[in-house]
Amino acid sequence: MSALPSEELTNNDGESPTLEIRILKKDAETVFHLLLQREISFSCFQDKKDADNIFSSSQKSLPTPVKKVNLSIIEQLSSLHKEVTSHITNKIPSVQEASERLGLSPSKFKTIFKKIYQEPYYQYFKTQKLKQAKVLIENEEYSVKEVSELLGYSEPIKFIMVFKKRYKITPGKLKTKYPTEFHAAKKPQI
Repeated sequence: MSALPSEELTNNDGESPTLEIRILKKDAETVFHLLLQREISFSCFQDKKDADNIFSSSQKSLPTPVKKVNLSIIEQLSSLHKEVTSHITNKIPSVQEASERLGLSPSKFKTIFKKIYQEPYYQYFKTQKLKQAKVLIENEEYSVKEVSELLGYSEPIKFIMVFKKRYKITPGKLKTKYPTEFHAAKKPQI
């Protein structure tokens, strides 16, 4: 992450100083959630050229963001995100349901979602669910069959194939190949 001192970024209008921060894509979600929790207003730049101009020494005023995403939409997306990822069994709403909830057209919803989370809607939540499944399997909280049922797969083999495609290892092999400290604590010492 990088930032410029706020004194160098004062608007010509005499408005309060502004701080611009560059973040890695992988950190974007965490930063968005933190800003929303603290009720800090922010603008997102999608054009690298505009963002780079902020950091040039000759630039004294802030460029206009290419596109601002309405803060209430981001808050609603954050709420949707928490709802879907709070438990592995929570259903992923259809694009139609989610877009109606936010008062957007499905295409606009998909565009904004991808801009914020850097992945298409279904792919993003599918990845999140697989991450949750991986944790449950690694911690031996549930069997592979139970996890596949929690995710809504009709057959465990379908879950196993999706899991293997994502992690390059089957869920069953993951349990034996990467035992965690949690596993060792559960097993009796001989």
